[in-house]
Formats: sequence, C-alpha cells, structure tokens
Amino acid sequence: MKIVIAGAGIGGAGTELTELSYHNHLGQRIWYEPRDRASDCDWRQLAVHRGVLQSILVDAVHDRLLAAFTQSCLDGYRLEDLPGGGGHLDALR
Repeated sequence: MKIVIAGAGIGGAGTELTELSYHNHLGQRIWYEPRDRASDCDWRQLAVHRGVLQSILVDAVHDRLLAAFTQSCLDGYRLEDLPGGGGHLDALR
C-alpha cells in the first residue's frame, strides 16, 4: 500500500540529510556514506521531528476524513479514547 500525502508540508518541516557518519569518542570520523541527492538518489531523505511528523499526518487524515464525510452526507465523526491506549472512530449521521 503506497501512502501519498500531497501538500502535507513534510518537505518544509524536515532537514535534508547529506551524509550518515559515525564518529569515535574523540570525534574522529570512523565511517560515512553520502545520503539523499549527494549519493545520486532520485528521492530525498529528510530528518523530521516525530511530533512535527505526527501533526502533519493528523492534519492530512483530518482533511481526508472531512472530504469523505462531506461526500457521504455524514455530519461528522467522533473519536473516543479507550482505556489502554486504543481508540474508536464513529461516523455521525
């Protein structure tokens, strides 16, 4: 399953990585390899803070649910948190 989030702003929220490197306790580089476009890849590799990424994903899901509910004549949705960390999503008609 391929997930595409168009216009989600992930590119603007992240930092492009140019290399991955490992250093010893003295700060001397032991190993490195280029990443992203520096390694002639066709795709970008970004570092995005987990909280920022989750906010972007929540906004994208909200936009998609809102569009789905509008098309199916639903009045809205209710997200109920369940004990133990789960949740339940109800469609409101």
